[in-house]
Amino acid sequence: MQLAKRLSMVFALFTACGVQAQVPGDAMRLGTKGASQFEAAYDVMYSPSTNKNGELVTVRVFGTYDKADDFGIRSILSEVQFDCKANQFGFTKITGFEGPNLAGKNQEFPAEMLKEFQNMPVDKADPAMTVGVLPFTMVGQLKGIVCGGSGSPPSQNNTTAAATPSTSSTTQRPALAANNENKTSQLCTVGVKSKFLWPQDKQWYAGKVIDIRSDACRVRYDGYGAEDDAWVAPENMRLLVLWKDGKQYPATVVRKQGSNKYLVKYEGYGDSDNEVVDLSQLSIRPYN
Repeated sequence: MQLAKRLSMVFALFTACGVQAQVPGDAMRLGTKGASQFEAAYDVMYSPSTNKNGELVTVRVFGTYDKADDFGIRSILSEVQFDCKANQFGFTKITGFEGPNLAGKNQEFPAEMLKEFQNMPVDKADPAMTVGVLPFTMVGQLKGIVCGGSGSPPSQNNTTAAATPSTSSTTQRPALAANNENKTSQLCTVGVKSKFLWPQDKQWYAGKVIDIRSDACRVRYDGYGAEDDAWVAPENMRLLVLWKDGKQYPATVVRKQGSNKYLVKYEGYGDSDNEVVDLSQLSIRPYN
């Protein structure tokens, strides 16, 4: 049975069920779902107050449509569960509301419907899909926020129309240790300046490395404060690749190919010269 048909069954008694909910007081903006031929753009919100059970983290995501859809739904609240270790996500509960901002009568989507949206790999989320007002293009960023992963740009201004990183905080971040200034790894060194790609608008922004992991750099963007610091993965860096001749060549990552493996494209060369390299061959490219 198609999803639309199942939805019509779910909300056949919509106006007779449910009570008003409330938008969480700590609500923050994850990004903006761009307009389509079927709906206007809307803000995707989330609550940073998560429910943690070991590696499982559940976060509430919600949004309000410009107008009620064909099923009488104006706003939706979803509970999204991430398995931080397995890098998977799924929906544990979705509730539709007849009014904006989670107001008015409501009805839960049946658990049977949610079964097909379980244990989905974060890195294989279909960018064309949206479930419960959460565009799958934002799944990786949301996982980075709730699990502390990498590759999350300043997410408060995550929108396809954005031009610059946000100056608003999305989550509490620990203060940097005093000895970070001497930290280094093969990939990045604290204090090095470079440019970093913000995936949502495909623009490069200048910043400085302020902390490191073996597979990511923590960045403070030029002109922004500590509240917008973010972990950035190699996929969103300008890099140097150590080649077999002992020289380093400028490149960017096309995609991650597996554990510590990356397909890179060399600047000034065609796609036929793309190759898979190891994380140990990559280092951040300084920018002054």
